[in-house]
Amino acid sequence: MNKTEQVYRDLQQHLDKQAVGYPATKSGAEIRILKRFFSHEEARLAMHLTYKPVAIEHIYELAKAAGYHPSPSRACSITWQRMGLSGSLKRGARGTSTPSRSSSACSRAR
Repeated sequence: MNKTEQVYRDLQQHLDKQAVGYPATKSGAEIRILKRFFSHEEARLAMHLTYKPVAIEHIYELAKAAGYHPSPSRACSITWQRMGLSGSLKRGARGTSTPSRSSSACSRAR
């Protein structure tokens, strides 16, 4: 397995440890799905996500602490917001939080 394939396998294993899980299959379909949703850089960053919402800056800090130095571009966060994988919360009246999504389109080469 090459390094690119290993990143997606590592992401699959990370997701499988989360509350919902993401088990491996004999056919490798889960890896093909991850490749459709995440670029190589996004997959490396996604390994630092949990079920708790956190700022993208915190994810970058975790990635750097693990030895991965992602580009300073906000492209990943914009892409994740567009796909519904990430968002932000705005504090509303009476302390309630409402989701807010970015409408920015992310153009990236695949």
